[in-house]
Amino acid sequence: MQKPSTKAAILIGIHGLAPKPLQSVLTRYWKNAIREGFQANCDWTEPQKIPFEMVYWASLLHKTHLHRSKSKKKAVSYNKEPYIPSRPGTILPYSPRRNIPLTEDIHTQTKLTLGRLFDQIPLGKVVDFIFDRTARDLSIYQDPDEVKINEKGETHPIHDLLKNELKRILWKHRHKRICLIAHSMGSIIAYDVLHEISQNPFWHSNLRIETLMTMGSPLAFQKVRSHFYPTAPRGLASLPISTPEIISQEWLNYRDPLDHAALDTPLNEIFRSNAYGVHVQDKLVSNNYFNEAGDSNFHKSYGYLRSPEMSHALCKFLTSAEP
Repeated sequence: MQKPSTKAAILIGIHGLAPKPLQSVLTRYWKNAIREGFQANCDWTEPQKIPFEMVYWASLLHKTHLHRSKSKKKAVSYNKEPYIPSRPGTILPYSPRRNIPLTEDIHTQTKLTLGRLFDQIPLGKVVDFIFDRTARDLSIYQDPDEVKINEKGETHPIHDLLKNELKRILWKHRHKRICLIAHSMGSIIAYDVLHEISQNPFWHSNLRIETLMTMGSPLAFQKVRSHFYPTAPRGLASLPISTPEIISQEWLNYRDPLDHAALDTPLNEIFRSNAYGVHVQDKLVSNNYFNEAGDSNFHKSYGYLRSPEMSHALCKFLTSAEP
């Protein structure tokens, strides 16, 4: 296989909700998962530097970070799901037939069913209440009244702070070929930002996102989509939502069918093509993440990043010439 080229190419990651490890640790975890996927799926063993930068926004919402201190294993901030290399023979292409213990399958199917039922509840106070309890970070992000006061006493909307962090990193790498990798709530922030800057002639003339990769994305949920059209919450399914114009080549959406945070409605049924003809390509994967206790998490970013489907797309991006 051709060696991945780091010239004029960058992978930019943006994480999902909840407290995270330190930025340096989370960056290392993501790069380890990507590298593991390359070695398992792309015959790539060169210890070459992966061009990667993390958009880290957890510190804007959470005062503490996750840690791995053995003396504090019972603490709420103990990281029970760090990056862990895959079990031998478990990095496999997607297959609808998977060997999952019965009790775990029942638990997973229950969460999936609850997610589908939640999406059928008409938008209103009930949905807002459930949303606030189960996805607090996202609830804060979508609330225009949530603000943060900095050291100078200046007040800034949380929504803008999170978006500006992604904008800052995108602008930093504007002269490179960009592949934006967005996990979970990160995909909502990414869509928000890309849609916004697509409407700005200055941004549009200075930046292109060659590839957007979303994984474990909740963008299909009506509550999430209502944020894009706050004045028209009803009849949402008929509202046209487009792929941001700033994406020039591909939008690849990766979903494990057992991932409760990603509704099973394909995104290509919701988001129409942009002027470049770019439309969402939905890809099913098998997320193989297990923590040290042997518990699975089909939503975990590390399992997505090393899946064969994502590895091949990332290798292709890094080894291809500028289109």
